[in-house]
Amino acid sequence: MTIYPKKRYIIIDLTKYIPTEATSPENQWIELFRNLPTAKAVPRGIDKVVRAVYRQLLVKKATETFITEVATGMIDKDEFNACMSYARREGYEEGEAKGEARAKRKFAARDKKIAEYFRSIGVPKKHIETAMAIR
Repeated sequence: MTIYPKKRYIIIDLTKYIPTEATSPENQWIELFRNLPTAKAVPRGIDKVVRAVYRQLLVKKATETFITEVATGMIDKDEFNACMSYARREGYEEGEAKGEARAKRKFAARDKKIAEYFRSIGVPKKHIETAMAIR
């Protein structure tokens, strides 16, 4: 399932998941999410990090709504960095365009003042236009 153009996810239906190796770290995490709505206690013999997650989420008091919010609110560092990079690039391009427009206005105002000065000292219009075109 594509969430972001450069990031793809694999969606697993945990109700149909069958572990291949009961003690693998991946299976412990999947079991955490699968059992979290109904778990009454922290399972024994699991990785200390997974155990800490069970405790932090207060397994005994967790509701299905809470678990859904936790699962849908997760974002990993790579996805965050990709979003920030995209936003920075968009902002840079927008700022660059605004800066370019501002520079054009500034140079146009300067050119107008130069042309007015040359006209005031008697330089023919044809010579002013030729000089301005050379730049």
